[in-house]
Amino acid sequence: MNKTEQLLILNADQPINEPAVLAGPKGLAADRHVSVDVTYVSSPVEQIRLQLVTEGADQPFLRIHTLPDELYQSKNPLAAAIKQAAPATFELLDHVPDWAYRCYAVKPAQQGVFQTHLYLFNVVVALEWQPDPIFLEQLRWAFQQASDFLFDATDGWMAFGQVIIGGQNLMETADIQIMASNRLHPRSWVGGLFEKEAHRPIRIGRGIWSDRQEVAFSWEEPEAYRILVHEWGHYALYLVDEYLSPPTRIATNASSEFTIVVPQIMAGKESIMANTEGISELSSAAWAQLRSKHYTRIPAIRRPQVGPQRLPGALPRFFLQKNWYERYSKATTQPVVAVPHQGSQAAAKLFQQLQQQVQFRHCWLYVLQGLDQHNPPQQIIAQGSLDAHSAERDYPLFGAQPDDTVVLISTPPNLPSVVVYGTVNAERQIVDWRPFPAQSLPVVDIVPARQTDSKGRAQVYVRVRMPDGTRPTQVAIFPLGQSKQANSIVLNDAGGPDWISKPVVLPTLDGHVFVRAPGGIAISSFSQGGDPPFHNPAPENPINAGSADGNAMLFFYNKEGQALSAEASPYDQIKVVTTRVADVPYTSTLPQRTRVLSAAYSLASNAALPAELDPTLILYYNLPPELLNLAKLSQGQILIYRLDDKRWVKQQQVFAPITLGSLFAAMPLYYLPEQHPGRSLVQQETASLTQRSEVYVVCWSPEPA
Repeated sequence: MNKTEQLLILNADQPINEPAVLAGPKGLAADRHVSVDVTYVSSPVEQIRLQLVTEGADQPFLRIHTLPDELYQSKNPLAAAIKQAAPATFELLDHVPDWAYRCYAVKPAQQGVFQTHLYLFNVVVALEWQPDPIFLEQLRWAFQQASDFLFDATDGWMAFGQVIIGGQNLMETADIQIMASNRLHPRSWVGGLFEKEAHRPIRIGRGIWSDRQEVAFSWEEPEAYRILVHEWGHYALYLVDEYLSPPTRIATNASSEFTIVVPQIMAGKESIMANTEGISELSSAAWAQLRSKHYTRIPAIRRPQVGPQRLPGALPRFFLQKNWYERYSKATTQPVVAVPHQGSQAAAKLFQQLQQQVQFRHCWLYVLQGLDQHNPPQQIIAQGSLDAHSAERDYPLFGAQPDDTVVLISTPPNLPSVVVYGTVNAERQIVDWRPFPAQSLPVVDIVPARQTDSKGRAQVYVRVRMPDGTRPTQVAIFPLGQSKQANSIVLNDAGGPDWISKPVVLPTLDGHVFVRAPGGIAISSFSQGGDPPFHNPAPENPINAGSADGNAMLFFYNKEGQALSAEASPYDQIKVVTTRVADVPYTSTLPQRTRVLSAAYSLASNAALPAELDPTLILYYNLPPELLNLAKLSQGQILIYRLDDKRWVKQQQVFAPITLGSLFAAMPLYYLPEQHPGRSLVQQETASLTQRSEVYVVCWSPEPA
């Protein structure tokens, strides 16, 4: 073998030669563009050689967003004892290779297994916390199965070549950011891998939340890793969602009609971009999109193929970032901080403080680091909510350390909200649970500004309204996915009737807002849900918007059926931010016997939503035990209410099928002054930009339809 050729031999179980061959150099200088051969031993006789393509459109694609050199290098050499403690299924890497994917020529191709070429991705994963060995092993299985699923869905054209896992210092170059929350709805940006102006990673939580079962499936489960590949389809393959139905006309008993756009599984749509259950194929439109972007080896005309179900070799390879592992390995022997399960003696004081029957899905947990009486926390690590297992299992708080503050916000619908907090002691137990006296949680709006800064980053205004008439004493915002441990931005009041901040620049429109008021503290999560400058081709959703938990979404439909190019799209600059309100305020203004079914969500935009796209608000909800009977449920209506100053106003045009199955309510967001007064999201002109926000909630009302 000559000096310019490296050989990687993989059998079905493990790599045989040097561990860093596939990983590649940090800098791909001209003399480092070597011809790398990957050989699969598929049988005792036959070998499959993969030769790296180094010229033309399919030469190695370099990562656009990289880190400073000092963040790549290990500060101290690994001690022998630590190296021996490394998980056997992972290798150590002291740098992050700067290639995003490579194309290999397959010689010879095998019908039904390999195509003529194979695209291998270099997947960089950053975690918000230091995981234990069990979570790392779950991730390894998740990416192994996700790679096989991608290989199957693309008929053998694509797979994950290697997966590199590290901590927060990889956040700003990672393809996938994993947050500690179990209630973070997966989100990605179409073509995010190729976006030059801003880092747009896939962002997921510790698992994928199942609302029906009230648990988060870990990522190695089929329900989870298939969704991971769906998001990878957006991020790396330029694929769009294929589950939106064309605009639907709805007739009401009031002899009026309205148009909505709703997500649904389209009959006959066999594509993982429409549905990940029982399907491992791409649609014809998806194949055309693949070839039209960066993956030119894929033929324009393809024949349907059964399988291949997995890549027959020991890929992907798994690496831990070396300097991160030095810290991680020392922490794995320490017990994980956890909220004790409900039946334990340790939990007695906590659940006594809640003063009511606990509804786990409505118990939201946050770890606050650096909080004291005078200053906001330096970092917030959202943990999501307690789950159905919390009756019998402790709920781990990822990233929690001694002296941290743990805040639990219990906001069950139709019951008083309670905020309690405790402190993590030296033994890593949560002690001194006590309540905040406040009975009023704030309504927070994150209003995006029309302008961006010189780097294309969004500016926002933060508005805080206290239902009890008080004024917040401290407000700070915490954008997600930052490499620094301390990521708080303290905000100042610009003055006015409401507490409104001066405009602040954010690197991402995902995060949390911390509010301290005279009676206590509160935390609200916000999200953009997606970003229009990546030009989803019509007729799919041209403007993305949705809440962090996925229970509030905005859908649009471009009837023209034309792709929205970077130069021609009129919707690129429209941003919509959705904030989950900590509690539902002013419930006394709802009609008698009305039952609140969802959280309240604030939606704010920097421009009027285009009426020609039929903007539609979708809110998902849960039924209380007394309404789980269909006969009882049918005695009233599912309605959406809008907050008008300090009172709730019923919206007239709502589509909410009475069913015990898919629980959602939909309403159009166009503007007719006589029917929809106060709808600032769709008005062309408003008194001020910070007033372009609205708050909605789903309720059941006993009034007849």
